[in-house]
Amino acid sequence: MDVFTMPCALSLNLLPPVQGSEYRWLNNDRADIRVGKVRGKVDGNILLIYSIIIFPEYKGNNYARKTIRGF
Repeated sequence: MDVFTMPCALSLNLLPPVQGSEYRWLNNDRADIRVGKVRGKVDGNILLIYSIIIFPEYKGNNYARKTIRGF
């Protein structure tokens, strides 16, 4: 599992590929708390982002914006 630490104390953890799916999921974590997920597609060395999901209890903390800035 690949881990990408972002400057805003969030980390993206790339999950293993799911058989039969062209998408990859990344867990969006802050410390030991999962605040959301990111869905993307890997094309060579490019990751195309299709959605950023922030769980309802963590909305309003700019986590989606911080995730985008981290990329």
